[in-house]
Amino acid sequence: MIKKLRVFLVLMVLVLTVSSILYIFHGNMETQPRARVERTYTEHESIRINNNSQFDTMAQQEHWSGNGGYLSPYIIENYEIDGRGNTAFYIGNTTRYFLLRYSHIYNFSSIAGRYNYGVVEFYNVQNGEVYGCNITHGQYGVYITAYSSENSVEYNDFYNITTGVYLYFYTSHVSVTHNNLHYGVHVGTAVDIAYYSDNNDVWYNSIDGPATGVYINGQSGECTGNIVSRNAITTTREYGVYVYSSSSNRVENNTIRNSMDEGIRVYLSSNVYIVNNSVIGSINYGVDLHDCDNTLVYNNSLVSNNGATDTYAPSHVQAVNNGSGNQWYYKNHGNYWSDWTVPDNDTNGIVDSPYTLDGDSGSNDPYPLAESSHPIPELNFFFSWIILVLGMLYFVRKR
Repeated sequence: MIKKLRVFLVLMVLVLTVSSILYIFHGNMETQPRARVERTYTEHESIRINNNSQFDTMAQQEHWSGNGGYLSPYIIENYEIDGRGNTAFYIGNTTRYFLLRYSHIYNFSSIAGRYNYGVVEFYNVQNGEVYGCNITHGQYGVYITAYSSENSVEYNDFYNITTGVYLYFYTSHVSVTHNNLHYGVHVGTAVDIAYYSDNNDVWYNSIDGPATGVYINGQSGECTGNIVSRNAITTTREYGVYVYSSSSNRVENNTIRNSMDEGIRVYLSSNVYIVNNSVIGSINYGVDLHDCDNTLVYNNSLVSNNGATDTYAPSHVQAVNNGSGNQWYYKNHGNYWSDWTVPDNDTNGIVDSPYTLDGDSGSNDPYPLAESSHPIPELNFFFSWIILVLGMLYFVRKR
């Protein structure tokens, strides 16, 4: 029996170790900016490619590795490119697979009437990737437009950029993930999706200090099917996430802290899915549904928004609801409100009275949560401890 107990304890130590690593890894992925890596670059003039044929010719001249195919993309790397006021890296009308990586690309000045707009620009491009670059000093960092699709912007650092990543004019299926977008002053938007741009993913980015963190802007053309998930968005002058005049987008699993206006704002939109977000310390509302229809809001944690304390006050309600068909719960499961956690006399995890919202008469969360939901890795970690304790009790009893 002692031998079995020892084996059990060894196994549980391994489980706890793995769980702890996963927990730490998960926390870092969601909330910690990556350290900048110092690299040595080779100076290069601005690059401009207008079609596949030019791409093939330049790749041969520059001795870029790869053949432009799916399994062997062109590799463009370790460059320092000064745009000198123009677009530093422009690719247009191509379908070649390529990877721009580990480069410092900078110095673009926006001039009215100019055809190009970004430090890095893709125009009608498929199959491109910007990876691990340092992109600085420009109106737009990475500007992807004109029916571009199947591109990615990953693990880049953006500094002194007004708009970090701009997806515009029928741009679809772009992955914007694991980037650092930090602003010294509150200007611009970290990630902007506009003009019929659909089905793009904005995941795991660290965003600090812009006017708006992620903006889905359907003013000139509705944007649908975009997912904003697992981003850490801090200290925006206006909104953490703003969905405007668009439908069927998802805002989920984000941590939004200290917005100087509102954490999540949804305006003139419908069928938006807002779930599992933590919205903390917004100066105004944590969640604002303004002229919205059929939007679902549940399992979010709203803490200390709009001046809320740990006691509910009508002048400091944390969210507002205006529109028809909006639902602040799912399957009798609402949201956590830091100013509305008791009473829960039947201990079912739901506060016994609804949380009253600002806005339309009768707006409320009918099933407010008594406790904030834990992220999955944290649940795994504590679940492992429960298994350990129960297992030890079992073996002790058997002895």
